[in-house]
Amino acid sequence: MQNSCQRCGSEAYPEDKFCGVCGFSLANQVAPNTSEGTQVDLKLSDIRYNLGMIYYKKGELKKAAETFENLLKEDPENPQFQEMLETVQRAAQEV
Repeated sequence: MQNSCQRCGSEAYPEDKFCGVCGFSLANQVAPNTSEGTQVDLKLSDIRYNLGMIYYKKGELKKAAETFENLLKEDPENPQFQEMLETVQRAAQEV
């Protein structure tokens, strides 16, 4: 089942943590017309992760790989960064 971003309305998959269009954090979405929950401040690593995802979706695989490699240097135990690096590397081998 697909969701949509509260900020821009674009489609998002359940596994997406951020909107691929506007970068809004999908994890913190609340039902419309409620005052509970707010958009949390993004950490620099979140922003860089989004940048890596943008490179990946645009097919700029070398830039995407470099971005995820740099994220892993700062947080080597992060499974999300590792998974995306492996995904990008597999995609690069298929090209």
